[in-house]
Amino acid sequence: MDVRDRGDLDVRIRGEERDPETGILASADVIETTAKIRRVVAELIDAGERPFLAGGCCAELPGALAGARDALGAELGLIHLDGHLDLYDGTTSTTGEAADMPLAVALGRGP
Repeated sequence: MDVRDRGDLDVRIRGEERDPETGILASADVIETTAKIRRVVAELIDAGERPFLAGGCCAELPGALAGARDALGAELGLIHLDGHLDLYDGTTSTTGEAADMPLAVALGRGP
């Protein structure tokens, strides 16, 4: 199998302000990052590649799953291992960090 490092995506999640509507910190950066990851994952799958996303934040999950769904047009399975459930939303998360809620977002139960 040919493995290539595509390098880092130019994405950052910065900010201390909680969005009043969603309860997410740095909401604009989260949305931009999610959209970029979604687009790149879909492009790689469409090109016949198998993306492997490695990063330091669970907030990557919704974009990666959406990109795979866009490219494959099918239901996806997920095995999730983490230190906590990642099922908070903008109200139940004490921090407002997108990393608290990626599964809730991906399952349609979060902002």
